[in-house]
Amino acid sequence: MPHLNFDPWAHLLLDDNDFSDLILEKGGTEKDISIFRTAMSRKSFSYYRRIFLEDFQNMFVNPSFVYWSNDPSDEPATKHPNFDLCRAKGYSVEELIVRGVQFVGVKV
Repeated sequence: MPHLNFDPWAHLLLDDNDFSDLILEKGGTEKDISIFRTAMSRKSFSYYRRIFLEDFQNMFVNPSFVYWSNDPSDEPATKHPNFDLCRAKGYSVEELIVRGVQFVGVKV
């Protein structure tokens, strides 16, 4: 929801209700809250890596798991105080800078 101009990783530092309140404070709507609660991925990168590369590895033939991210030194948001707060909560640098994940596989 870039139109609401959140601080980086605010959704990782607040619980669902507090972030929903922040959406409204920033001028968002109930639809934005619904998007946050149902359509926005709020799982960590390590979660997706684990389910596709470990938990479900025997369920697919020829799986492809790719992701893209910025180099941490090229990611301006790493200078924001929330970066260190997320790191203190246990998020890895990689988890915080991954921008997308794609999995393609043929189900066995």
